[in-house]
Amino acid sequence: VAAALFGLGEIARRTENPTVAGDRYKEVQSKFPQTTQAKEAAYWLALVAADEKDSQTARRFAGWLVAELSSPKKIGSLTPREQQLLSHALYLLSQIAVAEGEWEEVSLVSSRLQETVTEGSMRTAAEFWLADGAFRQGHDNLARERFAKLAPQIIGLAENWVPMVPF
Repeated sequence: VAAALFGLGEIARRTENPTVAGDRYKEVQSKFPQTTQAKEAAYWLALVAADEKDSQTARRFAGWLVAELSSPKKIGSLTPREQQLLSHALYLLSQIAVAEGEWEEVSLVSSRLQETVTEGSMRTAAEFWLADGAFRQGHDNLARERFAKLAPQIIGLAENWVPMVPF
């Protein structure tokens, strides 16, 4: 049933019917919380809420997803897709905190993301937000160290935050 409801949500999303998609995703997430589909649904609900600037709802769904995938029974046994969902949910939470200027939260979530992602652009972004978070919280020496470590890693990146890394 969870797969069928999620499939209906996917069809609605792809045919640009976000209200129906959201309803199906919410139904999957609330009625079948232990399923893979519930985790996928929670991520999409968080993403849509963030796009609509509803940070409270986005935090609720992304936070639920992070909690589900970080439970002691899950540690070390995440599927590749669950690992990806965890990373993306953490990144989304960090971006919500950035948008709201919650720099301590930015640092906490970015640190968690850095632990979760071992390489790639998402890891580099986490390192940037850790450096920027330190700077914005007045930890100038720590920010300098982090920015200095980050500078060689950004060569060739086209992220909007790259110009903020001092050379």
